[in-house]
Amino acid sequence: ANQSWALEQVTAHELYASPDLFQIVTTTNTTFNNHHEGITPSAFANHANLSALWHVTSINHDDHGKPFVSTIEPKFPQQFPFYGTQYHPEKNAYEYATWPHTDIPYEAIDHSATGIRFSFDLATFVVNLARQSVVANPSHQYTQPDLYPPVYTYPLQVGLGFEQVYIIPAMASQEKMISNLDATERVVN
Repeated sequence: ANQSWALEQVTAHELYASPDLFQIVTTTNTTFNNHHEGITPSAFANHANLSALWHVTSINHDDHGKPFVSTIEPKFPQQFPFYGTQYHPEKNAYEYATWPHTDIPYEAIDHSATGIRFSFDLATFVVNLARQSVVANPSHQYTQPDLYPPVYTYPLQVGLGFEQVYIIPAMASQEKMISNLDATERVVN
């Protein structure tokens, strides 16, 4: 598939609890699907481990009419906060590839204001989950912007491979650290 669809049989559990987001995913072709395989709702329900850990909160039908699970949410989110989608919520906001030398979109992605809002609403949900983590690591603080500039400041290569590759050059401090390690190794050996 290379299509954007509305979700079917949606449960307003956590991901789609917002009435606005529920309205978006159930009435607009917002979820971009680009896959060829998916687990059927019946296979999911019959798999003891899957059905013990997750609720199916939406399904879809592929190009051949076969149903597949399109969203799962954890039954025990405090102990097991793992969510899954069988669509690409990030592409609405970030995937703008076109066929070479044309303005023709490479994929059928909804880039409307509604589509982008959908993408950011799900991203906000995930970020808010991460903020609830009880694990604190002071090394994750972004305290050296001169040493580690924002990734968007580096050169970017874009292609049809669905990848954005940032070319991050070696920093002087890294080169110095490597040369110091090399010198230390020479002394030790």
